[in-house]
Amino acid sequence: TAYSSMDNKISARLGLFLCLLALFFSTAAPRTLISKGEDCKTCIANTTAYEAVCQSNYGYGASYCCTEDDMTTEDTCMNAPLCSNTIDVMSMKYTTCPHEKYPCGISTPDLKLEFGQDVTIKVQKLMGPEDICYYKVTAKDQ
Repeated sequence: TAYSSMDNKISARLGLFLCLLALFFSTAAPRTLISKGEDCKTCIANTTAYEAVCQSNYGYGASYCCTEDDMTTEDTCMNAPLCSNTIDVMSMKYTTCPHEKYPCGISTPDLKLEFGQDVTIKVQKLMGPEDICYYKVTAKDQ
């Protein structure tokens, strides 16, 4: 019976560990990661289920589809650089979507130009009706 007592303690500790592990992953990971324009359009359109699309803090390649609860509990939604619910113009909400580098022709939507500089962006033949491309043009600091 000494073994059964020790087995019960190990089982209880293992159960507690698994519960804590499950709790950690359910709260630490964002609910819905999106990487395609098609998924972003769906999220923005579904205002019943989702509050906003929020840009990732780690670049333009991914965004998060955030519920109302996520906006107050998920770090990736609360501290995002830009979320669609802060934008009034519908067509501009798509600037929170992930930037797809192959269909859009460049790896990042940030274009920093010097005075008089021209840039040509060749949109790839991979561009489809569900892809979203946007570009942010700024002046280089001198």
